[in-house]
Amino acid sequence: MTPRLRGRRLLTVREFADLADVSRHQVRAMLRDGRLGGRDLNAGKPGRTHAQWRVFASEADRYLRERGGR
Repeated sequence: MTPRLRGRRLLTVREFADLADVSRHQVRAMLRDGRLGGRDLNAGKPGRTHAQWRVFASEADRYLRERGGR
């Protein structure tokens, strides 16, 4: 696991986008279509209509390794 992710379980979309040098829009698309693992913190909550995504740190690490990331 990269030093930046050690001890972390979840990252915000913004944190992952900055780390991976991709747009927040791209991160949300990857989460929605399953290319990146994460969870929607609003899933199943009544009255919540928008997703509040978090990226699993293990998935962030995998993505960065596969890309030869930082």
